[in-house]
Parts: sequence; C-alpha cells; structure tokens
Amino acid sequence: LKFKNRNMEEGSEKPITQFDEIIAAAITGGITGYITNPLDVIKTKLMVDSDLYKGFIDCFRKSVSQHGISSLFQGGLARVAWLVPFTAIYLPVYEVFKRRLELYTPGATASDGTQSAMKVKGGAQPRVQGW
Repeated sequence: LKFKNRNMEEGSEKPITQFDEIIAAAITGGITGYITNPLDVIKTKLMVDSDLYKGFIDCFRKSVSQHGISSLFQGGLARVAWLVPFTAIYLPVYEVFKRRLELYTPGATASDGTQSAMKVKGGAQPRVQGW
C-alpha cells in the first residue's frame, strides 16, 4: 500500500494492518463489481430470454440500441452492495489462512525462510510411493 507510506521517510514503512486489507478489499470489490456489471447484465439477459438473442454480441447490440448504454449498468448498485462486503471478508480471511499455512507447515520453506505449505502449490509435491 504505497498510498499509506506516501509521507514516510525514504526506507521506512508503516506495516499493513488487517484493517488496511479490509478497506483495500472492499474498494477493490466495489470497483470490480461496477466495471463488470455490463457482463453480468448481458449474461442474465441471455439466461432469461435466450430465444430473443443469437449470442453475446447480439444481446449487447440490441440492449444498447433499444435502451442505451446506461441499460448495461442497471442493477450496478445492488451488485456493488453485494460485492463490497463479500470481498471485505473473503480476501482478508484468505490472507490470514495463507499466513497461517506459511508459518505452521513442517517440512516446506518459504522464500523468506519460514516454514511453508505454499511451496507445494502448483505441483511441486514429492511423488508418493504405492500410488
């Protein structure tokens, strides 16, 4: 979070707190929800009235020509209201569990020298005999 450290002296940083992560996650969720709302509107129209449209592009063109570009953002506030609390909970909880895995898994070492299960992600697991 460079914004948090913008007035700090060179070489010193404020640590990122759990509250900082919650705020960043909520802001990210809100922006993402609003920006992706047109895709969700078109998807919903295709699911509900699939016989009216030939596909995604056709649905997009008809929606914009009949109702204007603002029709793609209908329900955007409700989508943002759902995603802000979801991401404000989900992403910090994910970070907490990730840190716990990095600290308490025996046998694996993270890049900073701590014990980690994260080293195993992506298929770097040792082969198990007898399988």
